[in-house]
Amino acid sequence: MLRDPRALNWNIEQCSHYSLKPALLQKLAELMDVSPANARHEFCRRILSATAKGAIPYEDYVRFAQKHIMSAGIAKALQLSGTRAANAKPLRHQSEGSQ
Repeated sequence: MLRDPRALNWNIEQCSHYSLKPALLQKLAELMDVSPANARHEFCRRILSATAKGAIPYEDYVRFAQKHIMSAGIAKALQLSGTRAANAKPLRHQSEGSQ
């Protein structure tokens, strides 16, 4: 469904309205090197676009959304644009091989 650009844009817009705790929003902003005001929308855009392209398995997306456990694929997707990967501090990182 996310491969349809209209569906993807609709989902990004809907996702960007979800409430996030200020501390989590600040961490996401730092990780993605964007302002806190843009962090929620940019997070949704990067995660959903990567999921649509198959770079992030849906299960990883769900695990991150529910438990804030970041797989390597999600960490990479969040750092793709505006990256400062060498200095990024993930929320909680879980390697792809561990559960």
